[in-house]
Amino acid sequence: MSRASAILILPVFLVLVSGCISSPAVEKGNGVIIKEFSPTFTEIYPNEPVTFNLKIKNVGSVEAEGVFAEILGIDNDWYDSSFTTGGPWLYNEKLPDQVACRYNQEHGDLLSPNEQYGTEGESMTCSWTYRAPDIPEGTNTVYDVWARVFYTYSTITIKSITAGSQAEIRRYTDEDKQIPISTVSTTNSPIQLSISTLEPVRYWEDTTQIPIRIGINNAGGGTPCRKDQCKDREHFEESWGKVTVRVGLTDGMNLLDDCSEFESGKDLLILPNEENSVTCTLELSDLGGQGFQQRMISLSAEYSYFIDAKTSIKIL
Repeated sequence: MSRASAILILPVFLVLVSGCISSPAVEKGNGVIIKEFSPTFTEIYPNEPVTFNLKIKNVGSVEAEGVFAEILGIDNDWYDSSFTTGGPWLYNEKLPDQVACRYNQEHGDLLSPNEQYGTEGESMTCSWTYRAPDIPEGTNTVYDVWARVFYTYSTITIKSITAGSQAEIRRYTDEDKQIPISTVSTTNSPIQLSISTLEPVRYWEDTTQIPIRIGINNAGGGTPCRKDQCKDREHFEESWGKVTVRVGLTDGMNLLDDCSEFESGKDLLILPNEENSVTCTLELSDLGGQGFQQRMISLSAEYSYFIDAKTSIKIL
């Protein structure tokens, strides 16, 4: 091959390689996660300044709203010595150094990652600056410290339910044809919602009733609350662990008995790393015809949520 031929081929090779480049993978998960929580030094001396640094990130598929943070475990013992270092306190609680991280200020929002464009979810950094208290001479004291992150999130799950007449299902079975598949789409959120039923629904009249299971799972490792009530001093005990779930139905669908409350919003109790479910009766009407048809049903919830992370520090 001549030198001129090699020069002509080289640009073509470069174009082929560049065409194989895809968007970089982005970190995905269920809502907001704590990436890091640690002090500047794990061992300090009495009256020494120290900063606790917290980094959080939205790895779910929904924007996190009203994000703020607090620190737990040392305010009572460190209050007097820390007061002289400056920085905001409220109700003997040390607020973060950054205004956007404080619960009594306008909170920040964190955008979700975009897998299509290869962009990571937004991150936020919060910090608390203290001065270590005095301890008895000749002793060491270890403090366990927690960071707690609050945010508001949402979950949406949409499912199609396939229904077919007796004659149509029998025909598909005899001809070994595949029955139309139901579809499900859902968000990556700390609270997961699911809908399940036996399919295909076989009908022989214009109206039929089927059992459906509405499931709720706490996959975020934290605690949900009614929206904006996680840090409500008057209502947090009755709000923690409760998520208001709503069901959206298309024409020709109706939830019966107590489950009809889901259409306007019904509270479900859910604890960390647990699953709960409710079985309802769903009525399908206007089923005339001999073919297959699909009805759409949706579950949605908007709630507040908090997660914790722990670190330790020793005073020498």
